[in-house]
Amino acid sequence: MSKIEPYEPRLSGWKVAAIQCLAFGVLQGALIGYLHSALPPRTAADLAYLLFVALVQGSLFGVGMAWFAARVRARTAIVLPPGEEVEHSSDANCGMSGGRLYLTNRHLIFKPHKFNLNTAAILVGRSEIAGAAAYRRLGLPNGLMVMLRNGDVWRFVVVDNEGWASRIRPVRA
Repeated sequence: MSKIEPYEPRLSGWKVAAIQCLAFGVLQGALIGYLHSALPPRTAADLAYLLFVALVQGSLFGVGMAWFAARVRARTAIVLPPGEEVEHSSDANCGMSGGRLYLTNRHLIFKPHKFNLNTAAILVGRSEIAGAAAYRRLGLPNGLMVMLRNGDVWRFVVVDNEGWASRIRPVRA
């Protein structure tokens, strides 16, 4: 049996927050500029105003998202019985529910956070899994399909869907 390397995200939480900050700041600056008729900027004051709005709104959004992500991570932590260990985990969505997906040596577990209407966890034994495949969802490479031996299919939205699919190996029953 090959050793599974611990999951190391490509971007840390603060780097993701910085990217969100930049993206949201640009969008917010454009929206405020449009609403205040400052687009396209006609004067240096218009440009300074747009940059200020983008910086402040983007920074607030980025810090807020980092705080929210840390809170979700803490609230979706799982307690495992002795002998069961997490091999891989990351933030995920299943249907309309956001939360955290865990792959242990015995189960695939999705634990939604409390900010969802549906807060029921999903627990699938590794022996019930027939296979997994990465797919493009809405044109983005973030879909993970887990096929069960009974014919059921669970679809998740994850970062690094190909990494997830390669880690979820069927276990002989």
